[in-house]
Amino acid sequence: MLKAKKKITQKEVQHDKFTTNYYYSAQDWYYNNKKNVNLATGIITLLIIASIFYYNNLNANNETSSSELSKLTTFIDNNQYQQAINGVPEKNIRGLLSIVENDGSSSSGNLAKFYLANAYYSTGEFQTALDLYEDVDVDGDIIESSRLSGIAACNEALGNFNDAAKYYEKSSAYNKNDPSIAENLLKAGIMYGKSGDNYRATDLFERIKKDFTNSPEAREIDRYIAEYSPDKK
Repeated sequence: MLKAKKKITQKEVQHDKFTTNYYYSAQDWYYNNKKNVNLATGIITLLIIASIFYYNNLNANNETSSSELSKLTTFIDNNQYQQAINGVPEKNIRGLLSIVENDGSSSSGNLAKFYLANAYYSTGEFQTALDLYEDVDVDGDIIESSRLSGIAACNEALGNFNDAAKYYEKSSAYNKNDPSIAENLLKAGIMYGKSGDNYRATDLFERIKKDFTNSPEAREIDRYIAEYSPDKK
């Protein structure tokens, strides 16, 4: 059984010089490589960015779980998701599942839920991943927008296109400084189109064209406007 959730406070995710520089470096990498980044990898990138804000700001009660969690990032980075989930008992490394079950109410436990949700998503267990994303309780714009994107991605994989659209749109609106706003708006529009709401889809595409002129999404937006136009016969 997962323990009761403890809300992660904004104080625990204060920006210091290291985390800020890392965030913008990761952001630049993402924009330069996004054409080659699939959905699962994109989520990993978001979660790694989010996690940086925790590693330098955890309190004493979270030190053990935080240390164990840091050992698991290597497995995640190398797409070794089962090892990340179950750990390596012979090396005395607890997995994400154990951390969440035993320390899920702590700040690092909530971060472990992020990673665990992503690991389950990446192994095709979309409903389990969705349940975990929904169970995480966070306070912090970057982390919350990442959580919403994770919920959207799970619903997309499960074929719940209308729910996916709503959560991609929520993610795009949550943090005005999120570098993925245009991307989430595009995904939301596509999901609305797949759910049959071409009017809403076109509205979002037109917003990208107007408000995010220099984004990679804007350069190909006319194709989507034509594809999901309500007047298309």
